[in-house]
Amino acid sequence: MKFFKTFLISLVVFLSIGTYMFFISSEGVPSILADNSKVEEPELTEIDEADNKEDEKIVKTESDKLIEKADIVAFEDNEVTFLMLGVDALEDKNNGIRTDTIMVMKCNFDTGEMKILSIPRDTRLPVKGSLDKVNHAYNYGGVKLTMKTINDYLGTDIEYYVMIDYRAVKEIVDAIGGVALNVPRRMEYYDPTDGFRVDLKKGQQILDGEKSMQYLRWRKNNAMTAGYREGDVGRIEAQQYFLKEFIKQTLTPKNITKLPRIVQTYFRRVDTNIPIKHILNGISLANNLDSENIEMEILPGYGEYIEDVSYFIVKKNQMYKLVEEMGLK
Repeated sequence: MKFFKTFLISLVVFLSIGTYMFFISSEGVPSILADNSKVEEPELTEIDEADNKEDEKIVKTESDKLIEKADIVAFEDNEVTFLMLGVDALEDKNNGIRTDTIMVMKCNFDTGEMKILSIPRDTRLPVKGSLDKVNHAYNYGGVKLTMKTINDYLGTDIEYYVMIDYRAVKEIVDAIGGVALNVPRRMEYYDPTDGFRVDLKKGQQILDGEKSMQYLRWRKNNAMTAGYREGDVGRIEAQQYFLKEFIKQTLTPKNITKLPRIVQTYFRRVDTNIPIKHILNGISLANNLDSENIEMEILPGYGEYIEDVSYFIVKKNQMYKLVEEMGLK
C-alpha cells in the first residue's frame, strides 16, 4: 500500500504542476509561490466505496505491470530535469499539436525542491536557422527539434520531455471532487469563436473541473466591468493561488483514497520519454518532494512587435545568469 500511495502522490504533483502550467500566460512576470488567504478544507463528496476499490484494482494492475517490465534505476544525483510541454490534444499528432506552454522543470529528490522555468511561447529565437517563435519548432520538427532549439538557446543539455494534454486538469479536479477556492470577483466572459464561456460568482466555493478551467483561463469580462489589475501578472498570481490550493487539498488524507482515478488520466493524457526504470525510482522518492518548495521563474525579457508580429524578446545576459542560478545547466 505504501508504494500505491507514493505512486499516486507523485502523479498528483507532476500532473498538477504540468496541467496548471498549460494555462500560464506567455508574457507574465515570475514570482515564487506567494502566501494567499487561507481556504478552509472543503467538504468534498466521498467516492462510492465500490468504485474506489475498482479504481484501486486498475492502479495496482498498471503499477504491477511497470514493476514487472523494468528494473529500478536512480536518477543521477537524485534529480531530474525535463522539458514540460502543455499541448491541446495528444491524440491529434497527425493533425498538428499546439505547444501553448513550454517550460523546463527540475526536481531534486534529496532537497525536495522543484524549480520551474517558463519559456513564453512567443519567444523569438533561432529555429532551423531562422528567427521564429519557439512554439513553431514543434510544427517543424516535433519534440526532437523543440528540445534541440531550447537546449541550443539556453545552453542546457536536457534529454527528457513530458507532454501533457490540457484536458487532464479538468479530469483530475473532478477525480478529487473539486477544489475549494475563493473567487475574488464576478467572472463573466463568452467567446463566440470557440464557444468558451466563463460564468463564476464571487466568493468561497468548490470548483469542479469545468469551472476550474474557466477560472484559469479568465482574463476579463466582456463588458470590461472587471479584469486583472496588472493584466497577465494578475492572472498568473490567480493561477498560482489555484495551484497551491489544488496540491494542498489533493494531498490531504481524506483525498488520498480518491486518487486512483488520476492514474487513468495519466495513461491517457501524458506522453514522455523518461524511462520506466527512472520513473519507478522517482516514484519511490516522491514523498521527498515538497509542494511548498516550488520556485517559478520566467525568461527575462519584454514584448515587442516586429513587422506586425508579436514576439517576446529575451534579455540574454539575464537569461544565462538565471539558468545558472537555477542549476539547469
